Amino acid sequence: MQKKEMKGKKSIVHITTIDIGGAYKAVNRIVKATNILNDVEADILLRNKCDESNLGHEFLTNFCTRFISKCRNYINNIFFSQNEIKADRFGCSVENNKIVRNADIIVIHWINSFLSIKSIKQILDMGKPTIIMLHDMWHITGGCAYSGECEDYLNDCSQCVILKKDGGKCSLAHKALCEKEEAYHNKNVTVVAPGTWIAECARQGRVFKNHPVRIIPNCLDIDVFRHYEKKEARNILGITGDRPVVLYIAMSAGINNKRKGFDYLVNALSHFEDGSLELVVVGNVDEASMTQINQQKKYLGYVGDEKRLALAYSAADITVVPSLQETFCYTSCESLACGTPVVAFKVGGLIDQIQHMQNGYLADIRNSDDLARGIQYFIDNPKDAAIVRESVLKFGFDNIAEKWDELFNSILYN
Repeated sequence: MQKKEMKGKKSIVHITTIDIGGAYKAVNRIVKATNILNDVEADILLRNKCDESNLGHEFLTNFCTRFISKCRNYINNIFFSQNEIKADRFGCSVENNKIVRNADIIVIHWINSFLSIKSIKQILDMGKPTIIMLHDMWHITGGCAYSGECEDYLNDCSQCVILKKDGGKCSLAHKALCEKEEAYHNKNVTVVAPGTWIAECARQGRVFKNHPVRIIPNCLDIDVFRHYEKKEARNILGITGDRPVVLYIAMSAGINNKRKGFDYLVNALSHFEDGSLELVVVGNVDEASMTQINQQKKYLGYVGDEKRLALAYSAADITVVPSLQETFCYTSCESLACGTPVVAFKVGGLIDQIQHMQNGYLADIRNSDDLARGIQYFIDNPKDAAIVRESVLKFGFDNIAEKWDELFNSILYN
C-alpha cells in the first residue's frame, strides 16, 4: 500500500447499529479515549439513536427512512432468518455518507439490522483501510453471535447445530459464511479482537484466515469505575445487614439468555445455607423468576448511571459472572476496577482479566460446585481492593488509546 502523507488529524469513523448495548458502550469509550489524542478525530455513525444526547450521528434521520428500514427488517426476519441465524439482505448503503466518505479509516463494529454483507462489501470496495472489531462471533460465523460448542465455522457452516437440521451447501449459514469470505477476499482489512480467545477464533476461521488479527482490549474509564468504601456504597444503595454480598449483573436479558449461565449461579448459591448470603441484582428482571434462589435478594433495577453502577460493584464482596462465552466482558472488568473480585467460568475474555485466586476465581465451565467454591474462597479470603483494582488499570483510556493510535499509524503510514 502506498504510504499516506501526513495531513492534520487522522479521521476515523466507527460504524455500529444503535446507541445501546455492549457494542455501543465499547465504541463510545474507544472514541472518547482516542479523541484525547492530538492527532485523531473519531466519530460514530449509527443506524439510529435512542438518546439524542449520546455520542454519534444517525444515518436514518427521518420517520420515512426509519419506517422503510423497519419494514425491511421485518421482511428479512421472515424470509432470511432461522432461529438465531440472520442473513440481512436489506442493509443500508452508507458508502456515500459524508462521514464515511471523508474518513481515513473505517471501523465496523456490531452492525446487525444496519449493514448487510453486501453493504460491508460496498464499503470495502471504496478502497479505504477498514477495521473489523469483533464484539462477538457474527463476523466469523454463518450468522450466530456465539457458536457454543460448535466449531463448524472453521469448516463451512453446512452442519449448523442452531438450524437443527442438515442444510448442507444450501443452508442459510453456509451461504452467509461463503458470502463473508468472498466479501473480505483481497480487501484492505485488519481485524481487532478484544481478547485472546476471540482472536484465535478469527485466525482459525475461514473468513479472516488471510487477514492480520490484532488484540486490543476494550477500554474502561478508570476514573468512573473506582473503589468506593464498602460501608458508604451499601448505605447509599440501601443494602443492610452483615451477610456477604454477591452481585449479579442481569443486563441484556442476563437471566433468560442461556449463554449468560444464570442457572449455574442459582445452583451455586444453593450450596450455601438459606439466607446466609445477599444476592444483589442489577438489571430489569422479573422478580417472580428469582423465587428459586434460596438467599436474601436486593433488586437495584436497571442502572444506567455509571457512578451508581460503580457503587454497586464496590458494595459487593464478590461479583459472579457465570457466562459460558464472552469476548471481553465489561462486567468483570468494571467490577475489578472497583476493587471487587470476580468469580467466573474459565472462558473467553474472562481468562485475560482474572488471575485465579488473586483478583478472582476461574471455575471449570458448567461446574456449579466449582463456582460455589470460588464464592466461598473470597468470603474466607477477602482481597485488598487496591490490589484487585491494580490488575485492570491496563484497560484505562490512555493505554488503550495508545494501542489504537499505533494501529491507525501502522495502517496508514507503513
